[in-house]
Amino acid sequence: PQNKGTLTTRSGGDRPYNPLLRLFSRIDLAFVVRLILSLLALLLVFDNYSGERERGTLPMVLACPVRRLEVLAGKLFGGLLTVAVPLVAGFLVVLLLWSLSGATRLDDTGLWLGVLLLFCISLVYLLAFVALGTWMSLRVSDSSSGLMAALLVWLVVTVVIPQGVGYLAHAYRPHEIRRQVMDGDGAERRRFSDRYWELQKLHPADNTWGHSGGGLTGGRTLLGTTRESVAALVEFTTLAVPIQLEYADVRYRSYERYERALQHWADRRQVVLSTSLASIYENLAIATAGTGLSAYADALTQSRRYRSQLVEWLRPKSSEATWFTRLLEHPEMEITDENRARWRQLQEREGDSALWEKVLTWDNTDALDLRDMPVHDIALPPLTRRLQTVAVDLALLLLFAGAAVLMAARRALRAPVM
Repeated sequence: PQNKGTLTTRSGGDRPYNPLLRLFSRIDLAFVVRLILSLLALLLVFDNYSGERERGTLPMVLACPVRRLEVLAGKLFGGLLTVAVPLVAGFLVVLLLWSLSGATRLDDTGLWLGVLLLFCISLVYLLAFVALGTWMSLRVSDSSSGLMAALLVWLVVTVVIPQGVGYLAHAYRPHEIRRQVMDGDGAERRRFSDRYWELQKLHPADNTWGHSGGGLTGGRTLLGTTRESVAALVEFTTLAVPIQLEYADVRYRSYERYERALQHWADRRQVVLSTSLASIYENLAIATAGTGLSAYADALTQSRRYRSQLVEWLRPKSSEATWFTRLLEHPEMEITDENRARWRQLQEREGDSALWEKVLTWDNTDALDLRDMPVHDIALPPLTRRLQTVAVDLALLLLFAGAAVLMAARRALRAPVM
């Protein structure tokens, strides 16, 4: 229904909601390797020796002209080869999805080096669990005890330590600094908002229509308005945009303090998590993929540099009408009595949706020429630099895997046959 010549429109998203994405938002290949394949590795080898003792086949094996270390090497290699089958399948599925999506450049040498490195790291990680399970099988007297020990070790290494450290570390987050930053930001926002709205009162722009989002931190885009309002808004944005940019700089400097505190807290938390083999693997996977804190900090630095270039490009344009509207080039969208009558007739004849499809839509406006707009160059740091940040974790992973193999070898030389 129409009321006093106003236009009725509709908005809102029709995108379906999938609650499973919230429950399983972090299930990826690294998650599968870290939890599922590590458990599979232990379940494959928990009765390597204890089971053969119970079945009486271990004395027969060792009676053959074969060394004990050779038997151990065969069991380790067999367990690792078995668990490597689903690992290879997982990597192939990921590569297939990449090729089908078209969003990833498969001709990138750095990408393939990263995939190969992550595959090798995953193998070493799983080797540690295979060796650890074999060592426990050598220590226990029966396979049921080996199974219980394997499950207990897996639970502690992959769940208890990471989750427990995360839970305890939450109490030491810089909450006080965050509160101070938020309070300070609130005060600054009120101060800048007062200046912004004072300008708004001096330069009112009535009779506007479109996707308008004013305010201190919002933009303004209008499809339909009057030429008088365009002139008022040009004068307003010329004075208001510098206030918005100044507030953005003040706000960033305020939050930078909290960012440094969070980084310091994360570094200390990571030192404690280094006692967990699963956490070490997760850090290495994150660093290889370029989604860790160091890569984030590097991307943030590049973003600041690009923002400075973009602001300098946009600053003079804030005094032009094209900053917020294309009305001057498209007078059919100007709010006049003649256009109102035409729009109402269209609504009555074809419904409200016709306004969005035929008149009041950005699809009908000419595209802006943005060829001189600065192009962002935000990219991941090189793989070598990403790995430098987790060199300690890489050394610890190799140390854990080597120690597990040595413990299994030492026990295999001394373990009783019966």
